[in-house]
Amino acid sequence: SVRELSSAAERIAKGRFGEPLDVSSQDEVGDLIRSFNTMSRQLRERIQMKRSLDLAKEVQQNLIPSADPKIDGLDIAGRSEFCDETGGDYFDFLGHGDRPERPFSVVVGDITGHGVDSALLMATARSAIRERFASPGSLNEVVGDLNRSLLDDFSTTDRFMTLFALQIDRR
Repeated sequence: SVRELSSAAERIAKGRFGEPLDVSSQDEVGDLIRSFNTMSRQLRERIQMKRSLDLAKEVQQNLIPSADPKIDGLDIAGRSEFCDETGGDYFDFLGHGDRPERPFSVVVGDITGHGVDSALLMATARSAIRERFASPGSLNEVVGDLNRSLLDDFSTTDRFMTLFALQIDRR
């Protein structure tokens, strides 16, 4: 049993999780094998959770602009430094850089907390922000509509979003 346990530990060290080991005794070795099986299951779950968090972080990073807009007469740049986990940080450039008659907007937002729940709320907010900014209206109307729209999504959580919106009329 101890050799079997040692071989299983070596497999796990190489990332190969197998079936739980059989417990055939009620002594200290049996206790050790039960503890090993518990540890192995929890380690596998944590690795799967880490992979999921890494994927969520990658998706979130892809929601942030990857390049700064090039607009005549404006010098605009944005950058986000991500921590090890996902969260509710957000910024975006909205509008038509190639159409001076249309306003250009910059939004910066933050949803309270860290983790997947804040990242999901941020993705929801980003979608609502982009949709609403694409429609006509003054900045006051746009932000007011967003506030009412997002209130429904946030009302069942203890989270909230702070948002800064800047609109530039290049005429």
